[in-house]
Amino acid sequence: MDMQELADAPLEQAAATARQWATASGQMREAAGAVRGHGRLPGWSGGAAEAMGHRIDSCANRVLASCIAAHWVGVVLGHHATLLAAARNQAAPVLGMARTFRMRVSADGTVTPPAPLPPLLTLAAAWSMVLHACRMLTDALDTATAAVVEAASAVGQAPTVTAVDRTALDAATVAELVDPAAAQAAAAAVTMPSGLAVPLDAATEDSLRQAVGAARRELALRGLDP
Repeated sequence: MDMQELADAPLEQAAATARQWATASGQMREAAGAVRGHGRLPGWSGGAAEAMGHRIDSCANRVLASCIAAHWVGVVLGHHATLLAAARNQAAPVLGMARTFRMRVSADGTVTPPAPLPPLLTLAAAWSMVLHACRMLTDALDTATAAVVEAASAVGQAPTVTAVDRTALDAATVAELVDPAAAQAAAAAVTMPSGLAVPLDAATEDSLRQAVGAARRELALRGLDP
């Protein structure tokens, strides 16, 4: 980190960002509770209801995992801002005094006096030690914070169903799942309701058939009877 960048670091903004992560954590916790409430499915029982309830509960758990991650990201960013402020408070006065004595400060914190006079060389060496220590602290702090934030944020993707347990399904269902022609025939065989106030147009009827087919495949993929 460049010493001037450290002196000008927007630490107030960093602290505000840490608070935003903490706020987001609380909001996600409320959302997880709401999602879990939807999984109770009052008045619906049976295998499909239990499967849906487990699925919704799983979604709520993943929201809670994100909530925990957001909480710790906020905590880590808050400590990062606090420690960075301490380093800035040490470096900023040294940079100011070096300018007062017209000394040059390199990006890595090395202070060079305008003339090789013993008193100036002594001051430059002392100030260089301070700035080098501040730079080492901020570099180590940035690396550690990035690693912790990355680890805390590593909430895996929700598992997806990639294979069918064909032993749990009958031959006709397996054929529908793996054969597009059979799936199309099953969609065509869906019975449309009669006596509707408004007749279904072709596009709406086709979308309903496709939705029924998708629902049957989804249930079969989860080992349930379509």
